Amino acid sequence: MDNIMKSDLKVRFQEFVRTLDGFEEIDCLLKDCNPYGKRRADYLFSKRSIIVEQKILETDPSEKTQDYLDRLRGENRIIGWGTFALDKDDFYELPDGKKLYRNLLHKMTSRIEEIASDADKQTRDTRDIFDISDAAGVLVILNEAAQMLIPELLEYRIQDLFKNDTLDGSVRYPHNDMIIVISELHPVHVGLTRYLPIKRYINSTARQRDRAIAFSEKLQAGWAALNRTPLIHLIDPGPIVKQACPLPSWSTTRLLT
Repeated sequence: MDNIMKSDLKVRFQEFVRTLDGFEEIDCLLKDCNPYGKRRADYLFSKRSIIVEQKILETDPSEKTQDYLDRLRGENRIIGWGTFALDKDDFYELPDGKKLYRNLLHKMTSRIEEIASDADKQTRDTRDIFDISDAAGVLVILNEAAQMLIPELLEYRIQDLFKNDTLDGSVRYPHNDMIIVISELHPVHVGLTRYLPIKRYINSTARQRDRAIAFSEKLQAGWAALNRTPLIHLIDPGPIVKQACPLPSWSTTRLLT
């Protein structure tokens, strides 16, 4: 593998974004100014029409998952010895299995909500700091270490965060128009070719949908060129998410006595 693929994801991405149109690092812009009570995102692009906050998944939620399964076993909800497999169907055989399974998925992906909540405030305040109310907000999540968070789990939780679920029809985290997930932990192999797809998700209340999509396509093309990997053209995000998606399938063999 090329040396460029050996350096860690965070370092490569931070070097890469400097090559994108109109790159500005917000910490440098505000080095002599710290607006009281305001959070800030990481980058501005395209004449300050794009705000980007970068977050990193640096740990795998395996311990958190094991703790939850151990608790269920301690309550005799799960019976087993040694190392054995558990999947969605096993949970659904229990009287309240769907609820237990949903709780498991939410514990596994709780870091995603923490990230989305933090980034929502950072993008909101960055618009205020620079008086760029029409700028698109984009959250980029770099998955460096969360091997357990397969793409289906990330998609489920992000769509759950972006659906309309408050009494007035708004979403919990409205200030980012899009979330982009970059991971090299779950490549797709087609024949002898290894692809590293980028996933993107549109907020159900996105105000700058087209601008965010255009930025994501430029980012994806540049990232593929930098890493010398085949370019996978991103499928149109499709209908804006408004309802929760079905619980994805997941299995583990890490339940121990």
